[in-house]
Amino acid sequence: PFYRNADIFIQPSLVDRWPQTYNEALSSGICSMVSNKCGIDDEYVRKYFNNIVFDVNDELDFLEKFLNLYNEKELREKIKIDALKISVNSDAIVQSKFLAKFLIT
Repeated sequence: PFYRNADIFIQPSLVDRWPQTYNEALSSGICSMVSNKCGIDDEYVRKYFNNIVFDVNDELDFLEKFLNLYNEKELREKIKIDALKISVNSDAIVQSKFLAKFLIT
């Protein structure tokens, strides 16, 4: 419930590899920003890379991307809708079915 109160989730990790908080934010339909060091590589990050991935060593890069998302409500809402769709298509049940189908063929 806490995630849904936010407009933007920020994962500033320097070393955490695919943090659970990112998954939780995405599945809550939150527009999420991630650091270029956090190890996340999925459909959401690839689709919105230029809008949401920031260089942890470049404060201006972070600020520019954050302010763009903050000020561009239409973009943020589009990203939020996609975040939820992508998280649903990436959940364990969907991925297990995909893997099972792959192994059977």
